[in-house]
Amino acid sequence: MKKLLLAILSLFFSLLVALTIFAKLGFVDVSVYVLNFLEKRPATQPYVETYQLGLQFQEGVIDLDDQALQRKQEVAEQVAELKTKEVDLFEQEKQLNAKAKELAQQEAALQKKEAELAQAEALLAEKNRLAEVYSRMEPDAAAKILLTLEAEEAADLLKRMPEKKIAGILPLMPPEEAASIMQTMQTTAGR
Repeated sequence: MKKLLLAILSLFFSLLVALTIFAKLGFVDVSVYVLNFLEKRPATQPYVETYQLGLQFQEGVIDLDDQALQRKQEVAEQVAELKTKEVDLFEQEKQLNAKAKELAQQEAALQKKEAELAQAEALLAEKNRLAEVYSRMEPDAAAKILLTLEAEEAADLLKRMPEKKIAGILPLMPPEEAASIMQTMQTTAGR
């Protein structure tokens, strides 16, 4: 295996020496092969183009000043275009930031409304639970407790009870209190 490797290396170096000798004598132009090889590689392509421009300049094919001027104009146009795009992007960023701020405010308002709704639902559930408790009581016990509440609170609880229970509780209250609660129930019927 070592002998084969040594033979291959010897052959390679012999070819390299022969190629160098032929290149020096002018029989072979190695630079053409190297340039073709390097030109196909994206990493080395700009260097090959620069080298070829240098060769053309040496041969008098191109005037580097004209080419430099043309390249300078191209770069200036690209810079102007990039600046325009930068301004556009800055404006878009400002608009997006404004919309993000607006969305954050709307989200905060929505969360506040959700919290208020949850609180209202909890209050409603508690009122329904209390109305159920009063409905299960004896009418005279419920009447006594309801008389200790404000007329509006008592009316709210009575509205949540079955009519049969209301009819059993109201006659057990003093007429003035019962009338006040009934009137409050009528005025708050839409709420």
